[in-house]
Amino acid sequence: MVTFEKILEIFHDYLQRDPCIEVIHTKWGYARLFCEPPYLNEIEAVLCRTPSELFEELLETCLAAQEYRLTKNHELSAQEAGRDLEELQNAFCSRLQEAEKTDD
Repeated sequence: MVTFEKILEIFHDYLQRDPCIEVIHTKWGYARLFCEPPYLNEIEAVLCRTPSELFEELLETCLAAQEYRLTKNHELSAQEAGRDLEELQNAFCSRLQEAEKTDD
């Protein structure tokens, strides 16, 4: 079974790069926090009670951030952006599968 720590390791680079996302340990599991300037008085929080929930939440957040970056200046067509997002999703899923194999 994959642990919370393995999930955080899988997303380590993304979490270090994105200044709006923080993941914290709570007594109920892990919480993914989102706080974006100029709205520093508001924080969105999602509680993840299992490593699987944390993986899905971070994957969704990462893909949304990447989609915004790819399309905000219309640098890529929707089709090209879709391919890039699919590649990113597949890379994270592959890393999860590798982590699951090493935990067996």
